[in-house]
Amino acid sequence: MRVFAFNITLIVKRRKKKDNKQSSQEKTQSNQTSQKEVEAVEPQADYRNASAGELIDALDNNALNAKQTYEKANIRLSGTLSNIDASGKYFNLSDGDSFSFTSIQCFIKNDETRDRIASAAKGDTLTVCGKVTMVGEILGYSIDVDYIE
Repeated sequence: MRVFAFNITLIVKRRKKKDNKQSSQEKTQSNQTSQKEVEAVEPQADYRNASAGELIDALDNNALNAKQTYEKANIRLSGTLSNIDASGKYFNLSDGDSFSFTSIQCFIKNDETRDRIASAAKGDTLTVCGKVTMVGEILGYSIDVDYIE
């Protein structure tokens, strides 16, 4: 009789441990799901409005100030499509002035942007949203494009 009671006690304790472990796993999964829902609901980054001409003028007038102002900034940039890379890695925007040496190189990060650029033509006006990753007086601006409006 003692052996039987002992076995029942062990079974009950093991069942409680298993239930506690399942409950803990369910809480973890619930927290992860809630966190994903919060991430999905987060608003898009705030983009600062600018034109290609403004960026080019800022860099031509004072490269240090342009770097401090625009580097690492989320930007909504309107400009003229001036070059499309054949491999689909980047495209360039300009202010429409064919004599400007300042470059705004926009790097393609997703298929939607690549498809949009594939159907565009030089001279088209585009508005891109993305993050300025580099500013320099020689190479101009580099932008990682989030999307094209």
